[in-house]
Amino acid sequence: MFVSNIILSMREYQKKHNIKEQCITNVQYLYDFIKENTTSNVKTKAVLVFSSNKEESFCTFVGGHLVVVLDDTIILDPSYDIFCLKDKSYFYNIKSLVDMFNDKDELNSRFDIKKLINEHIHFTKLSDRINSGELIITDEDHYNKQADYIEKLYSKYIVSSHFTPLKN
Repeated sequence: MFVSNIILSMREYQKKHNIKEQCITNVQYLYDFIKENTTSNVKTKAVLVFSSNKEESFCTFVGGHLVVVLDDTIILDPSYDIFCLKDKSYFYNIKSLVDMFNDKDELNSRFDIKKLINEHIHFTKLSDRINSGELIITDEDHYNKQADYIEKLYSKYIVSSHFTPLKN
């Protein structure tokens, strides 16, 4: 329950500050937070996200995205921009995503599958690096400001959540 509140607050911060395309930094922060403040089995995972909005006859794929996985079963997505997509489905691999479509020609005509595959491979490597203990932050300012926001809201409940990124 406590982690759910952290995620909701992260999304609130991102919405308020119009933060987009920062899933790497968001996942790194949530991963760090959970590792430091819980005993849960946590890891990051690269996913593909498919969203379908039937009212607007619109669908989209996100090939490069990271999430946090708790106890090998629960997907936690701290990124507000993806959370807002309607009718989302998460896929750990391309085959599962492609198998969802009966008409493969339509799939290939609407989306650049090779691009999705390349993005997924890149994000899988990023996830592996985070899970190996490497600090992967694409926006140090966002990481620190979001951490400050969370710490201010929950300071009396958390062990630690603010990890100063390493300087090169």
